[in-house]
Amino acid sequence: MKQRFAYGNAASGSGGAVCTPVFAQATGTIKGTCKNMDGTPIVGANVEWVNTDNGRKYNLKTNKKGEYFSLGIEPGKYKVTLTQEGKQLDQVSNFRSAWTRPSSIST
Repeated sequence: MKQRFAYGNAASGSGGAVCTPVFAQATGTIKGTCKNMDGTPIVGANVEWVNTDNGRKYNLKTNKKGEYFSLGIEPGKYKVTLTQEGKQLDQVSNFRSAWTRPSSIST
C-alpha cells in the first residue's frame, strides 16, 4: 500500500544552545502529518529526521491524527524516514530544512 507522508518545517526560530555545542545556534520547528492513500492518519508511527550534514537524529512519534511536531531542529539537509512496527513506509532524502520560509513535501 502506497503511503502519503507530509513533511514540513515552520519558520520559527530561537537562540540558545538547544542540543548543540554552540550557543546562539539558530533552530526552528518542524511539524507534519502522515496519512495513507485513502487519507487515514498513520497513528503511532516513528518519523526519524537525520541531518545528513552532521548526523544529528530527531525521532518523533505521530499522534492519533497522524501529526508530529518538534522544536529545536537545526537548518540543514535531512533524510526523513517513516516507520511503523519495524516496517519502513516511506523515505525522503535530501529534504532541505530552513527556517527562512515554511516548506513541505508529500509522497
